[in-house]
Amino acid sequence: MLERHILCGVAGHGQMKSLSRYPALIAPMLRCLSDEERAALVDYVTAGGRLYFSGGEDGALVEALLGTRVTGFTGETVTYLAPESGREALFADFNADYPLPFDGDAPILGRLPDDTQVLARIKLPYTIQNTPRYASIHSNPPGVMTDWPAVVRRRVGRGEVIWSAQPIEKERQAVYGETLCRLLALMGFESRLHTGAPRIVELTAFEDENAVRVNIARLNSDFEGALPAFSVSLRCGDIREVVRLPEGERVPFERDGDETCFTARALDLFDMYELRR
Repeated sequence: MLERHILCGVAGHGQMKSLSRYPALIAPMLRCLSDEERAALVDYVTAGGRLYFSGGEDGALVEALLGTRVTGFTGETVTYLAPESGREALFADFNADYPLPFDGDAPILGRLPDDTQVLARIKLPYTIQNTPRYASIHSNPPGVMTDWPAVVRRRVGRGEVIWSAQPIEKERQAVYGETLCRLLALMGFESRLHTGAPRIVELTAFEDENAVRVNIARLNSDFEGALPAFSVSLRCGDIREVVRLPEGERVPFERDGDETCFTARALDLFDMYELRR
């Protein structure tokens, strides 16, 4: 999320009653939830929230949001996520013949309600690892297509959920991050921030009733010299001026609807801008 400049935060146990302020939630591989925490997530979605969650360790949450049960887990140590026909673009153009690989087994869902969309299914390797029978001595290539859902989408109340059997959000390769972002976009999530900054720049924003403070930090120094100036556009309502802190120097800006657009100067290490209401 940081590399793609999508504003995000972390909601802990003490914030379960204020989830409604988030336009979307990512809940990876949850387990050992309390009844209160589980109810807070269900209420968030029912009231209109968007939730991506993964895994089958909390069977009660799966049942509450997907209307089915986790009936077991695959026995393989490698599984694959095979997009349904016509859904390949959501998964960085991987397909049923060349599916996304994951280490570990995957939960198996029971019969899904008719209002559920299946976006991908589980594909298994030809054989189970560490058994006398094998298909390749160097890998576990995909070979057995199943009907078991791997990624599903469902409306719940006024909100929406996308569930993944495997933790797409855990993998570091770029295609997995792109897949996660496309699944969020499928639910209608759009980042409030757009920028021309390179991925080695981190942008964060902190908002109160008077202003939004945008922090811009360079995460590494692989090459000498400042990074070139880049654009920043933030959807934050009515703004009367933009200043660079701590100097208080006014920065030219433009308004486009509820978006404020300005150019951040060449970046050495860290800059802070305040968008004042």
